[in-house]
Amino acid sequence: MKKSILFILLLGITGIMSAQTFALGLKGGYEAAMSYNDLLNTNLVTSTGDQIKSGFASGYQVGAWMRLGGKKVYLQPEVLLNVKKTSQTFNVGGSTYMATYKTQAIEIPLLVGYKVLCVGPLALRLNAGPKAIIDAGSSSNLNQYAAVVSQDFKKATWAAEGGIGVDILSVSLDLRYSQYLSNSYSVTFNNAPVINMKSNKQSIYLTLGWRLF
Repeated sequence: MKKSILFILLLGITGIMSAQTFALGLKGGYEAAMSYNDLLNTNLVTSTGDQIKSGFASGYQVGAWMRLGGKKVYLQPEVLLNVKKTSQTFNVGGSTYMATYKTQAIEIPLLVGYKVLCVGPLALRLNAGPKAIIDAGSSSNLNQYAAVVSQDFKKATWAAEGGIGVDILSVSLDLRYSQYLSNSYSVTFNNAPVINMKSNKQSIYLTLGWRLF
């Protein structure tokens, strides 16, 4: 289903764009990730209130972008390395544990953009589209508590991303919101899989880019 949606999106983009412009650049910036790990009120939580509370993660991303299309509508694929870290505590059976995470992923957004305003060297843009996320060596210390909780990162998942951007000459500034479409990892709690779990659900990115040509 997701592959079909992506294929239809690509066909639509091809139909509305003519390859009048081409740009290639580099970018980097900050990520703030909310609801990093939420296992509250799962079917495995006991009546004593055992829980893993939702957390916050911060990180960075660096990579390259390409832009091609017309004067108003364009396609912008990107390839980015994303790294973020967080730590949190959780309680099981009256004992407190410290969990630490480091997630590394290759992110590949495929965005459709629209230039709302163009005045001289200044352009105001809107963009949105799907994003593929491929794990590139994420890890946590949860498996040392394997008798209580363990974790496996998924090889790949999908997200939807959109935001606003400003171009001034060769410099671009982007503010985006990303929503994961599925969990990025699975968790086993008390030797049983957690079903109603949320992970890495929302992120906000602030990035600075430079157009090479």
